[in-house]
Amino acid sequence: MQVGRNYIVDKRVANVKTRDNNRRDYTWYLFRIPVDQYEKKVGGISDFSSIRFMRVFMTGFEKPVVLR
Repeated sequence: MQVGRNYIVDKRVANVKTRDNNRRDYTWYLFRIPVDQYEKKVGGISDFSSIRFMRVFMTGFEKPVVLR
């Protein structure tokens, strides 16, 4: 996962104190996915003004991943 590839525009690493008083690095990635460059249209949507949410299908992870 590299900035500048696969819609990743920023990466931040934060050193966070956990509940058990240990410190751990967590990495956050900012994705910007252009909705006007879609691959497939599903349903009867006519434009992008009424989008409330979207589903993202992601594969290829070697370890468990948390998405928020």
